[in-house]
Amino acid sequence: MNPNAHRGGRGKLRMSTDMSDMSTEMQSNHDADASGAHRPGPPPAAYIDPAALETSRGMPAVTGPVAPPSPTPTGSSTASPRVDPAALETSRGMPAVSHPVPPPITSPPTSSQAASAQLPPISNEDRQTLSRLLRRPQLHRFWRLVEEKSQEDTLTGGATATGGGVSGTVVLGEPSESERLAIAGIFGLKVATGPLHLDLTTLDASLRASRFAITLQEALQLVAEEASAAVQTPQPVPGVVVMSPWRQQAAGHPILQSRPELLHWLVRLEEDRLPEQLAAGREIALVRSVLDVVASLPSPGESLRPLAFRLLGDQHALDVGQPAGELVLRALATMARRPVATQPEERRKLWHWAGVERDEVSSDVLTLGLRPTASTALCRAISALAHQGEPMRLTLRQIHRSDLKMAVGTTVFVCHHPVVVAAAADRYPAGCRPLVVTGERPGPAVLALLKNLSVGGAKLRYHGDFDWHGIRVANDLYRTFPFQPWRYRAADYLEASRQQVLAPDLVGHPVYARWDDGLADAMVQVGKAIEEERLLASLLRDLAI
Repeated sequence: MNPNAHRGGRGKLRMSTDMSDMSTEMQSNHDADASGAHRPGPPPAAYIDPAALETSRGMPAVTGPVAPPSPTPTGSSTASPRVDPAALETSRGMPAVSHPVPPPITSPPTSSQAASAQLPPISNEDRQTLSRLLRRPQLHRFWRLVEEKSQEDTLTGGATATGGGVSGTVVLGEPSESERLAIAGIFGLKVATGPLHLDLTTLDASLRASRFAITLQEALQLVAEEASAAVQTPQPVPGVVVMSPWRQQAAGHPILQSRPELLHWLVRLEEDRLPEQLAAGREIALVRSVLDVVASLPSPGESLRPLAFRLLGDQHALDVGQPAGELVLRALATMARRPVATQPEERRKLWHWAGVERDEVSSDVLTLGLRPTASTALCRAISALAHQGEPMRLTLRQIHRSDLKMAVGTTVFVCHHPVVVAAAADRYPAGCRPLVVTGERPGPAVLALLKNLSVGGAKLRYHGDFDWHGIRVANDLYRTFPFQPWRYRAADYLEASRQQVLAPDLVGHPVYARWDDGLADAMVQVGKAIEEERLLASLLRDLAI
């Protein structure tokens, strides 16, 4: 494995072995402490020295209490001190924690011990200190990953390794130096290079063994509660003496907790006084309705006017020039990191990004081999083309007006690229198994068809590109339609990488695959991007009737 860490641009991503060594080392230290005798193991890792770190950056040396290193058995290496969060707080002008600092964390308890441990309630003083430590900007991306993993565990029935709390692994791609130091300092880990591959069970054990005696799930809840309180607390805005009533009302909307970038959108609206200009006297109702619309997106298979009627009671409420329509587009532009849409094509693309089409005929989906059970004229035509091995495009209008369901238990294969449909049609002129194409970003027609098939009892199996964009597309689908992977697991990637030696390098930030804990790890280690087209031979074999 290439020891050089990935640093942006093109080049192979490589996973550092530092983090994978962590659990072994911590277990060795724990065994030694428990038995009173040193057991052979890997040499202790070098941990952060806060004083040296601060001094090297021109800051005053740390004056707070630092936990002394554990006594070193005869013949063993000397362990380096770990970071004491209280000392770091003192060095930055914050009050030092008055509690005694615990010895370095050694080994996490077993899963059963973690689940059954009775932790004492945290004091208000510790809560305030812990909140300052956990809510530093350098930890923001980490907590977002943990929150997503926690939500996934809740949906899939996981979360058993940490006694009902969040478990598994998260990968923090291309972390900055400050992020590495913050994570290492909080959890007592060594500073690794490359993407940070973080085992949540180990982190949970570290927090349990600290003086705060808190679980990772409780820490996540603390971060969320403090963030919610910050959102609902009026903050000073340059040029604004008093927060407007509509913004005070909007600050408590749930969507702002999951999409904090919308706080900047609210500030800009207040600075420009757009709600007052667009709906004088009705600003609170207008902004609340806009946030309700944004929170409902994406809405699988729904076009613009039905969406407007369902949420706002007026099918034209989201049209161009309407107050709600203009503010929703500005919010979507903020979320998509795009300029404000001023041209018709820009608006269409922005709505499409949010999974909404402005009409029922602009969005369609490419299919092959569908054999609906209904006897409508459209369903008979779809079945006839399926028996002839011919592809068919279905518009959102056709999907809405037909009962497009398959026999219960039918497996429907879903792929990313139209080239799979073209190759299958050539290979099987007499027909093949059902196949649906999502495209680069699944639109309303794709989502509506998959919803119909899934509700009707069909089983969805998905395959996409083995690159980070492909994983993102698949994650979006998985949130709505928990599919079974179709040759789209870590083992499939590793097998494909051995065959595709000329595949291009994998670039970009690692993305966790919701359906397979090991896929992102395997992709980072190998560092090859494998497009769906390269795997046609194996995919086509699965489509034979």
